[in-house]
Amino acid sequence: MKKLFTLALAAIGSFYFGQGFTQIYKDRADLVLQSNLQTYNADLAAKGIRYVGGATPNSTYLANNNAAVNYIKDKLITFGYTDSDIQMHNIGTVSKPYYNLILTKTGTVNSDTYVIIGAHFDSVVAGVGANDNLSGVAAIMEAARILRTIDTEYSMKFIFFNAEENGLVGSTKYVSEIVTNNTPTTADDMKIKIMFNLDMIGGNKTLTNNTITCEADKVGNTTSGTVSTNDAASLAFTNDLIQYVGLYSDITGVLSNAYSSDYMPFENKGYVITGFYERMTNTSTGAIVEPNPTYHKATDNISNISYPYLLQTTKAALGALQHFAVADKSTVVLGASEATDLKDVVVYPNPAKNILNIKVPNTQKFEIRLMDATGKMIIVDKDKTQLDVSRIKNGVYYLILKTAKQSLMESVIINN
Repeated sequence: MKKLFTLALAAIGSFYFGQGFTQIYKDRADLVLQSNLQTYNADLAAKGIRYVGGATPNSTYLANNNAAVNYIKDKLITFGYTDSDIQMHNIGTVSKPYYNLILTKTGTVNSDTYVIIGAHFDSVVAGVGANDNLSGVAAIMEAARILRTIDTEYSMKFIFFNAEENGLVGSTKYVSEIVTNNTPTTADDMKIKIMFNLDMIGGNKTLTNNTITCEADKVGNTTSGTVSTNDAASLAFTNDLIQYVGLYSDITGVLSNAYSSDYMPFENKGYVITGFYERMTNTSTGAIVEPNPTYHKATDNISNISYPYLLQTTKAALGALQHFAVADKSTVVLGASEATDLKDVVVYPNPAKNILNIKVPNTQKFEIRLMDATGKMIIVDKDKTQLDVSRIKNGVYYLILKTAKQSLMESVIINN
């Protein structure tokens, strides 16, 4: 995706907070774990290039694409969802299938009306798209994990769109084949309260990342899409979204217009949309940096994302999502659902020469992966307390440790 945008700062005072701060929503937002986001992001980037454009998709890219969607599905199952909660929507062909993945969570009051949160998981040919858009994918996966046991008044759909990079194919087919069921009448169309899109929310670790663009259908004289009857509602939701960013994260929301991403097929059918898109500034001058220096390049890899920023954008998204879907306010939040068996892990020495030691207290079974910045797996092993890195080229690598209940990623410098 590409955003050509003119920013308009939201002239809304801090005294106005949309639907208002809800402590339990904040408690749930605080359950977001940066280690989980890093792991989802790195694991998916390791699948490789996932571009499925062209008359005949490249067989390797297609296999990578299907490996990625299967990874997402498998993770959702480990969170406690079932096959009946998940729809695999083939937008390819019978001989060369590739899929949107739709996770549905039924509401308790307005079960026939949906709050949709979506992000695309395909990439361009140039690179693995760790930021564009595995950052959005990781955020939705973590939101789905935390909300699995939480009732919401509105039904929810967590949608992982495919083929965004070759013309919004996945979202367009979803709207035409499922939302409107390929019919000219609107009587049986899906009822959607809001479509909330996440596209490129990982920032860049070399820049200042303390704001997020909150996108409305029409801002000032800039209009997105083809329908105007939904403009006012989109702006109202987005103004609320700006407030939720401030309430549930450490970053600030800034108003701007929507653009060519996966909410546009919904907008063009008259549905109300909003979205997140990263907003970075030059650390020295404060000037807005647009686009991200890694945009559609091989450098869009896990080494250039700002994971602390992704943590904040995910918290903001989860806070807003609870308001949009009207999440239960009575369930007691006991703490992170992840175990704490990796909280005291020690990796040393760092930088490492020849041998890398791993001290993992309170657990005996764990998986080890050492990955380079492109997502290539260098070492995959289990239960080892020492790794021989003597033959590995000098540079920055990422060590991923996983137990049955938790994951952790740390950067490691090899200096042989």
